[in-house]
Amino acid sequence: MKKRAVLLSGLTLLALIAGLIYILNFRTRTFKSISESPSAPVILPQKPADSIMSLEEMKADMDYIIEKLKNVHPKSIQGFSKEQERLIENAYSRINNPMNVGEFYFIANEVVSSFEDAHTRISIQSTEKDRRLNLPMVWLKEGLYVSADAAPLLKGDKILSIGNLREEELLKEMKKIIPSENDYFIKVFTPIDIIQESFLRHLDMLKEDKVPITVERDGKRGDYLLGFRSEKANSSDKNGAWFSYNIYKEDSLGVFTINQCSLNGSYKTFLNNFFEEVYKENIKNIAIDVRNNMGGDSRVINEFVKYLDVKQYKDFSGTIRYSKEAVEQRGYEKESGIKDFNGNVVKNEKIENKNLIFKGKVYILTSNITFSSANWFGVIFKDNKLGTILGEPTGNAPSSYGDILSFQTPNAKLVFSVSHKKWIRPDKEKNDDNTLFPDIEVYTTAKDIIDGRDAQIEKLKSIIKD
Repeated sequence: MKKRAVLLSGLTLLALIAGLIYILNFRTRTFKSISESPSAPVILPQKPADSIMSLEEMKADMDYIIEKLKNVHPKSIQGFSKEQERLIENAYSRINNPMNVGEFYFIANEVVSSFEDAHTRISIQSTEKDRRLNLPMVWLKEGLYVSADAAPLLKGDKILSIGNLREEELLKEMKKIIPSENDYFIKVFTPIDIIQESFLRHLDMLKEDKVPITVERDGKRGDYLLGFRSEKANSSDKNGAWFSYNIYKEDSLGVFTINQCSLNGSYKTFLNNFFEEVYKENIKNIAIDVRNNMGGDSRVINEFVKYLDVKQYKDFSGTIRYSKEAVEQRGYEKESGIKDFNGNVVKNEKIENKNLIFKGKVYILTSNITFSSANWFGVIFKDNKLGTILGEPTGNAPSSYGDILSFQTPNAKLVFSVSHKKWIRPDKEKNDDNTLFPDIEVYTTAKDIIDGRDAQIEKLKSIIKD
């Protein structure tokens, strides 16, 4: 097997088994789901999460958040739903005493989360005082599991409850505070959020500064009280790889991994190198691995398709909502109303070197983490019948909101993003699906984690051999 990788300083690489490091940064950043670059406002430093806000400051910030949600999001063009109005009324009623920025964040977050749009979100920066549990875990199809040894817990322990909340109860609570389009996305972020002190306090999980947890190991239950780790958490891996590839010559398989959709010279060069090796080794099957990819620039898809024997393919259609805010950040001329646009039929501009045009079988590897432009990769290939989806359901609805505008509250300086477009997948008959469901389901299990086994790659190899 041959392996190539490009290492780029400053990128956070997600590793599911290693603790979902990349997602830590996703929680505190805004992003775009398409290729155009927004003219976002200048972002000022956020007030410390433990600084106290007055009633007037909180109400002004809440007014601002609600104003932008109402003015910008396509879902609110006819106003808020009755349920959203109830949530907004409840949010204002809870602003009855001075509280710190972190506490206010959770009140505001419930309003933002009501749009059920993972691109519309509000962020909070942690402080030096913030503590985390030493609890590496992952939420698999078969439940919550410890993903690495962390005394007194062992890798492979099944988590039955945290803070006295069972799995179904935990999911219900996290739905209120994680903006999402499906439960898969919530199950990606819960292992990251739930270990933070602010979330634990919000959910009233602490017992004398410790968190009760019940696990099952070798058929036996064990009850423990977990304390906070003393060292500051490392929120990023400075040596992550945006893309890499593996050539499995004995399996006639090439796997091109994209961990962030970034269209640049390095990507183009690396992609060309991949297909040169595929041609040289006479590889008959390729897979695009976006299992650890949460989006970026969707034009990476067009660049990849140039190497395939495809004449044309259908793109996304959608709806734009115009507003004064969108005029400021996107340069539109209209300040109100909506506009529907049809998806283009993209003529594939194949590469000049015809030897590198691939004519074999194409697979897309997905997971619950696959999101935004990474999800588009799978959707474009699925709806245009360009390849087979293998893996797990994605954390993003194929037809979803996106192309965010960025804002910052006037007092707490909390940054939040609001979608101003609705994207519609090429296959409109499946428009109501809340996830891109794989053609071939292959789920990572607790045993895979314990054994260090890549279930999707192993399944793909077995399919090719059959």
